Amino acid sequence: MNKLLSVQDVQDRFVERYRHVESDLVRDIERCVCGCDYGASSWTTVDEIQLIIALLGLNEDKYMLELGAGTGWPGLKLAEQTACQALLTDLPLDGLEIAHRRAATDGLDEKVAVASASGSLLPFPTASFDAVFHSDVLCCLPEKKEVLEECRRCVAPGGCMVFPVIFPTTNLSAEDQQLVLDGGPPFGEIEQSYPDMLAQTGWEMTKQIDLTDQFTQSMALMDKKLTQYSGELDNLKGQEIAAEERCRRANAVRATVRGILRRELYRAIPA
Repeated sequence: MNKLLSVQDVQDRFVERYRHVESDLVRDIERCVCGCDYGASSWTTVDEIQLIIALLGLNEDKYMLELGAGTGWPGLKLAEQTACQALLTDLPLDGLEIAHRRAATDGLDEKVAVASASGSLLPFPTASFDAVFHSDVLCCLPEKKEVLEECRRCVAPGGCMVFPVIFPTTNLSAEDQQLVLDGGPPFGEIEQSYPDMLAQTGWEMTKQIDLTDQFTQSMALMDKKLTQYSGELDNLKGQEIAAEERCRRANAVRATVRGILRRELYRAIPA
């Protein structure tokens, strides 16, 4: 049984993960699962990029804020493909330092900046950004409404927010609740739907897209790769950490196949 994680536990887990994302093995696995090699900490795939660009309306005249940017996926790719200005934020700095190096390597120094910032208390003026994006971030922190309110404050009139997020279905049995705890994101449980949360935090939802099938396929492929390269990953990450990740991903596959863990994408505009 997985213990309940604190916010610091979650941050520590990401920091540990960032230690290995630039290794050839981890990059090869990421290419197989998501089609990218940035050290992705979300489940956004390369196939979703054009959809996200279209929903955000990104172009060279737009200024995008990404929350929970991790090591730069997909924010760097969005900036590269649209020539928009982008500010990538996250806690802690470890992932952002990798993102900053990748931005320099990809020739995006003048387009992309990084900043350490909490999504629930953003240090930016009101109406600063044309577009706000975050990928599988709200399911990794408890302050969901606070983050949505801050995003609403920071988006400019006529702007929008797009985000995919993972969450469990409702009315779960005790067994299913345990499976979600063991395989789902650390703060995935929600007391009300995301459309309701958006309405209560100053947003009007304009799009809701079910990505569960794609997510299920990605999880199954990740589970397969973690098993295939179990020995190499044990050597790279340490046997205990690698085994825990394999167990968590296997449980996530079970949860998605059983239909109790979902992933959806939302687009919203200021109400």
